[in-house]
Amino acid sequence: MTAYIDRIVTEVVVQPEREQGEQESDKRWLEQQKIETAIKRQYTQSQRTKAEGLDD
Repeated sequence: MTAYIDRIVTEVVVQPEREQGEQESDKRWLEQQKIETAIKRQYTQSQRTKAEGLDD
């Protein structure tokens, strides 16, 4: 389904509902999301530190 938001056009793909038996994969997915968030946060902090060094 195509969605139009102001000037942005994006394709929206509907994902099927998760079943009750998929709890193990949900735990792995949640763990992966936590790791990705931590990596992105660390990258952002390192970029800020580098940028602050340029001001000195």
